[in-house]
Amino acid sequence: ALLERQSFGAMVLVLDIRRGVGDLDLGMIDWAGLPAERCHVLLNKADKLPSGQTKAALREAQGALAGKATCQLFSATAGTGFDEARALLLRWLRESKEITPAE
Repeated sequence: ALLERQSFGAMVLVLDIRRGVGDLDLGMIDWAGLPAERCHVLLNKADKLPSGQTKAALREAQGALAGKATCQLFSATAGTGFDEARALLLRWLRESKEITPAE
C-alpha cells in the first residue's frame, strides 16, 4: 500500500481554484498522514479568475488547510507559481537525500 512505502514522504495535491478545497481533498490529506510542511496544494487555473477572486480563493483555501497543508496559486498556462512549486519540490528532494540512510 502507498502509506507503507518508505519513499512516501510528501504529497502535492492539484486542485482547481474555482472549485476550492472540498471534503474529499481534506480526506486525502488526512489519509496521507503527513505533517503540514510535507503536504502542498497547488490551486491550479489561477489565471481563470480575476485578481480579487484569486486572492479571496487563496485566503479561503489557506483557512481550510490550516495545520494540514501549505498552498499556493498556480497556473500551468500562465506559469504562475511554477518557480515556487519547483523550489519546494527540489527542497523536499534534498531533504529526503539527507535523511535517507546510505545503502
